Amino acid sequence: MTGLRVGKALGAKNMLLKSDSKLVIRQIKGEYEAKEGRIQKYLRLTNHLIQEFDQIDFTQVPRS
Repeated sequence: MTGLRVGKALGAKNMLLKSDSKLVIRQIKGEYEAKEGRIQKYLRLTNHLIQEFDQIDFTQVPRS
């Protein structure tokens, strides 16, 4: 979410965000359900921030 906030503050319209967390990426994409309340709140905030961009892509990168 920090990347989204920084992108918004800088006026970015397109974002490519990468994470090594398969769970987080799939929850954001709607492929996995967020069940725990704290995670649901985080996901709602993330989805709100996503609306600020014209194009946004999320990519899961392997952990090294």
